[in-house]
Amino acid sequence: MNSLYEQNIKKLEELSIKNGYYMSLGGLLGWDQWVGLPSNGVDYRSEVQGFITSQHFNMLTSKDAVKLIEYFDNNEIKDDIHKSIFSQLKRIQRMPTNLMEQLDKLTVQAQAAWHEAYKKSDFEIFKPYLEDIININKKIAEHSNCNGHLMNGLVEQYEMDLTVEEITEVFDELKVGIIKLIKQIQSSSVKINDIFENLEYEKNDLIDFAKHVVETMGYDSQSGAYGEVLHPYTSTIGPRDCRITANYSNFKNIYGTIHESGHAIYALNSSDKVAKLGLWGGLSGSLHESQALFYEYIIGKSIEFCSYFYPELQKRLPYFKDISLKEYYKSINIVQPYYKRIESDEVTYNLHPIIRFEIEKDIIEEKIKIDDIREVWNAKYKEYLGLDIKNDREGVLQDIHWALGAVGFFQSYTLGNVYGGQYLNTLLKDVPNVYKEIETGNFKPLNSWLKENIHQYGRVYTPTELLVKTTGEKLKAKHYLNYLNKKYSVIYNL
Repeated sequence: MNSLYEQNIKKLEELSIKNGYYMSLGGLLGWDQWVGLPSNGVDYRSEVQGFITSQHFNMLTSKDAVKLIEYFDNNEIKDDIHKSIFSQLKRIQRMPTNLMEQLDKLTVQAQAAWHEAYKKSDFEIFKPYLEDIININKKIAEHSNCNGHLMNGLVEQYEMDLTVEEITEVFDELKVGIIKLIKQIQSSSVKINDIFENLEYEKNDLIDFAKHVVETMGYDSQSGAYGEVLHPYTSTIGPRDCRITANYSNFKNIYGTIHESGHAIYALNSSDKVAKLGLWGGLSGSLHESQALFYEYIIGKSIEFCSYFYPELQKRLPYFKDISLKEYYKSINIVQPYYKRIESDEVTYNLHPIIRFEIEKDIIEEKIKIDDIREVWNAKYKEYLGLDIKNDREGVLQDIHWALGAVGFFQSYTLGNVYGGQYLNTLLKDVPNVYKEIETGNFKPLNSWLKENIHQYGRVYTPTELLVKTTGEKLKAKHYLNYLNKKYSVIYNL
């Protein structure tokens, strides 16, 4: 007969597998809401969403789940996979089921309100929903019993083992380095023309080219699908089902497709063992963003990547026929502050999530009120990026994240870049010719290294555990700053 330990390990596995089923339902509903839900279906969907959330959390906080926690609190688990399942179960136990249900129901309504507010460029339409979302998130944070800053109770949902205090320290160093680099670039004698300003193209041609790029990179279209939405989004529905969306209103948004495919490649590369136990899809937050931003910027805007794909782009979009590779490469890497986060350049992009992170901290600390957000947002854009925000669509309404209930998430984007810089530093030591391979269209060495060191583990390790396991160091800003300074010193002759 199996020992009590083995019986409880089996129960832990069964709970994790069922948790994966609920995640699949959430992913499918999310995909449908973005690409197919009719406006008249919003109210009922809100009820369905709330019901599924309550059932999900009831399962994870049931008496049987509590008994498992009590048992493994007193009996050491012998392997990393089951330790991870147990750790995630304990974390979920701290989540208040009733508040999570309220939040899930509210976000269905809030997303509809955000879309209307965005179209009309009127923050007042969305503001009441945001106020409710903030209030619920505050209660969730209070319930978490995290030490230090109250927002740690929200940040831990995405970063797991990083605190607000640690993130602030990394961001303070990063801000100094990035603002210094921006000033050096602005003082450079090198001036780059924006060749995309008057670009004309057939949208279908751009869509076909984007699909060609991401499938060459490694996105498996047999394990996914494409959708077109206002704000790009990736929905992971199962271990071998991850769907991406894009917006093709601007040529540079092709890099948004590359970004989303980076999420998908990560999500689809969980090992069979991890997938079987419901730990597929990867770690949400900064680790997932690190993979998407790695493909978008560190790989996608490299000279080697451009060298390989540019001849095909010239064939498909006649506009580029008489524009040299050098001109294209420099223009795609032009550093020029822009109001919109998802269309910003690689350097100034990092300040956008930092601005949002700082605003969220102040809201949770009640240093500012909901009525102040627009004014604070605009002031920070002026201070950090020298930009005057003209309207709500350009400013406080440009991201949908708050409508999704994701308060405490925005830092993940800039942290993702910092993770990416640190991973790149180790990748270049392990696979020195990786960029040369990309220049020939061979993404196998890159994808194999990422799968072996990051992707295969799904949600087994925390971001810091995985970073130390691969690079031997905890998170440091210096590697990413070194990467930026090296790349843009060449482009701008600094």
